[in-house]
Amino acid sequence: MKESLDRFRQGHLLDDVPAFYLASATMPLWDRSTSVVHDLGLNAAIAVEDPVVFRRAVLLTQACDVMKDSHPWVTAAPAYDAGLTLDPKRLGNIRARNVWHLYPLDPPWASDGQVWVADLRLEVPVEKTLLLKREPLEAFADDAGYALFVEHIAGMRRRPALAEACYEHVITPMFDWLKSLGTAERNRLMAPVAELRVQPDHPTTPKSVTVFVVLREEARAEFDRGAWEDGFAQIYARTQGGGVTLQGPEVDTLWDMSARDYVTSVPVEDSSSS
Repeated sequence: MKESLDRFRQGHLLDDVPAFYLASATMPLWDRSTSVVHDLGLNAAIAVEDPVVFRRAVLLTQACDVMKDSHPWVTAAPAYDAGLTLDPKRLGNIRARNVWHLYPLDPPWASDGQVWVADLRLEVPVEKTLLLKREPLEAFADDAGYALFVEHIAGMRRRPALAEACYEHVITPMFDWLKSLGTAERNRLMAPVAELRVQPDHPTTPKSVTVFVVLREEARAEFDRGAWEDGFAQIYARTQGGGVTLQGPEVDTLWDMSARDYVTSVPVEDSSSS
């Protein structure tokens, strides 16, 4: 069996995976108008789409755990073409990685106009023997794409909580500025950006917050430093009197940023767009 499973890596796409979840039988949060609910008693139910839809799903389990005999299951998140349902503004935010739970994929087989995403809100357990007759499908064009995806899903587990002052005086003003630019200009400025990260000087009562603009190495030349510095001047004006001093933007690529700054900073998104 291992000889068949070693074809799969974290981030590969699987075909024909239905979505289901353990639901509340009496206080549902998700619209169940298109679901069949199997009541288990004790206020618990299994909700499955009706009719059952077999979609693609992105593999979340590490390759080493896929191979382990002690791990009967892998987990996968639904993947779909968001271009069919979401408006251009939302798609721009997704492409810029500003929507934490919708991660943009870069499949080499995708057609023009498609915007494939992994929906990381739902993780479906899959018994590993179901992979034996499936072929892995590439979700990214190169190893860097897979590495960034792995970093993102790891960050979802380990990301620390940020103080409210970080949101009020730095993160919200920053995304307000980006949104004020209009879709085309915002997408232009965010196109070379892999991540926006913040580094408060204290976890609960920060007095200073540094913002890092982390660029994709191959897109370094596209970065408009002047526009970002003008924007940060506006953000800095908003932070005055709030007790938090804005530092930055510090501009680096993933290859140039120090390990210390990377591990002590936190990736951020526009919470109003998610």
